[in-house]
Amino acid sequence: WHWEDRYNNWTSVCAGHVAVTLMLKYPDEFDKLLPRFSENMRKFIAGFSDDGVCYEGAGYWGYGLSSFVMYALLVKEYTNGEIDYFKDKKVKDICTFFEKVTLSPDVITCYGDTTVDIMMPCSLLYPLKSIYKDDIFFPDNSRLYYSYNQFVHMLLFLEYYDEKYN
Repeated sequence: WHWEDRYNNWTSVCAGHVAVTLMLKYPDEFDKLLPRFSENMRKFIAGFSDDGVCYEGAGYWGYGLSSFVMYALLVKEYTNGEIDYFKDKKVKDICTFFEKVTLSPDVITCYGDTTVDIMMPCSLLYPLKSIYKDDIFFPDNSRLYYSYNQFVHMLLFLEYYDEKYN
């Protein structure tokens, strides 16, 4: 597929959703395709600079990373921890990107797709906070949104919601 040759958020969005569907519904097919999905995620990660900067901006970062995090959490569980993307320093740097572009509660660095009023999905930040603890920045509530129109956001929100960040 065309998205398998890209080094951006579409690789994680498309591969992540296909992989999770197979993992949950057709595990034998997922097992056969796991090397291919691993290569897809390698390309997604390679699309960031070594310090985790997303060239596409904070909006695409949140969108693509949500799919990657969903996949990474489920594949870690599926493989009993054999595959753990969260141990990789670059992945951690990617996951902490939003803090790097937040200058103050009201000012987000604007480039790529980012606008001054960018919002972050709390369904992404909750699981990242559970993994990286104090290294994950939780912005002011005015910068958070709760998205229920995508399976990935609902799944991550329901699994990792923590009321102390509201």
